[in-house]
Amino acid sequence: MNLNDINLLYEFNYWAKARMLGAVDALSEELLYNDLKTSFGTLHGTLVHICAAEHVWLQRLTGTSSPKFLTVADLPDYSAVKAKWQEAEKGMLTYVHSLTEEQLSQTFTFLNIKSEPVSNVLWQALQH
Repeated sequence: MNLNDINLLYEFNYWAKARMLGAVDALSEELLYNDLKTSFGTLHGTLVHICAAEHVWLQRLTGTSSPKFLTVADLPDYSAVKAKWQEAEKGMLTYVHSLTEEQLSQTFTFLNIKSEPVSNVLWQALQH
């Protein structure tokens, strides 16, 4: 995987995210917070989880020593999710657009949620 591939992957990811959020924007508040009996409870909870995962990966990639995985309490409504996700998108695009080909093949080490060290080649982490 090269820089062009990574950039294309992230551009596509955010294009798809915008389409998804456009569909969510059309939903009623009731549907956003209705218990769906799923892993994350509500559609809002699912969106928080996806946004939080992106946010924690951005923190890992940019060297935050103790990344925080956001919860519904941190993003209590849909507007908070959208704002945080926009922030994560901007940060992630800034990060990936700053990379060099050489950096993509370097080892990337971070602490997982259990504070265990994990190492991977950077391009593989970005592809994940």
